[in-house]
Amino acid sequence: MGKKSRRKVAATPVPLAEQLYQPQRSARPFASLPNEAELIQMRELLPAATLRVKTTPEYGSKDVVIATITPELGQGAVLKDGTIMVALQTTSRSLNPAHDTGLILSKLLEAPANTVLKGVEIRRRAPLLTEMLTDEPGEFQLHKDLSFWFPAGAEISDELKEAIEESEETLVPMRQLGETQRVFLCELDNGQFVRHCFIDDEYEAYNALARLRAAGQLDREGLEFVGVFRGLGAVVPVWKLAQDVDLDDEAALGALNEKAAEFEKLYWATRENTERLTDAERKARQAIVTREVPLG
Repeated sequence: MGKKSRRKVAATPVPLAEQLYQPQRSARPFASLPNEAELIQMRELLPAATLRVKTTPEYGSKDVVIATITPELGQGAVLKDGTIMVALQTTSRSLNPAHDTGLILSKLLEAPANTVLKGVEIRRRAPLLTEMLTDEPGEFQLHKDLSFWFPAGAEISDELKEAIEESEETLVPMRQLGETQRVFLCELDNGQFVRHCFIDDEYEAYNALARLRAAGQLDREGLEFVGVFRGLGAVVPVWKLAQDVDLDDEAALGALNEKAAEFEKLYWATRENTERLTDAERKARQAIVTREVPLG
């Protein structure tokens, strides 16, 4: 983003004598946190978002910002004003995202201001993120650009302002539908899509979707079901809009949110059916499986 950064870049060397640690895979790494759905989507599906949380007294009762990506695309950073920011979307990953973010957060809690973490070996024992945060819901925000990288009120050069504007052009345009942080409208090259995140058992969720598909209720008015993301404890059905809407049209976004709310009620009502799937429903289930994209 322009001139070479003057931030301190901290990397943790790998001691040859220290045995590497491989965290165990977790089917629901963020299960005990109130913002589980937001964290999963931030890690896998959202381009630019933040979640403001707080550590427990054991870890200093510190305010922390969990972000999709952080300055210099590192693993985390401490901004000039001391803001601690942990990245979810990184190239270094183990089998357990809660371990990875916990490790980075534990290092950032001891780092000075104006520090960027890069190249930290994640195969080290560390507390899980779920052990470090309080059980209070965090403050979620979806962003149109990367201006959240800079402290509020910070002086930003014309060069950085231009870079922020460019980031808005490169990020996937996305809008939040409603206030649940579980339904988003995104605009891709091949159209606009609604993604609806459900935290649920994958097997039972697929059964519910299969029943709805077999009953002709998975496609909604103006929305064609095209597939599903699944993993890390989430199942995210996706619909393509028959006709694109203006992303800044509050009325259009409100109408989509109403449809999402209707489907949410229909989904959970269908979910209560525990009978065996019929032949038609099993066929519908298999069709859904062929359209899935794994997360994590």
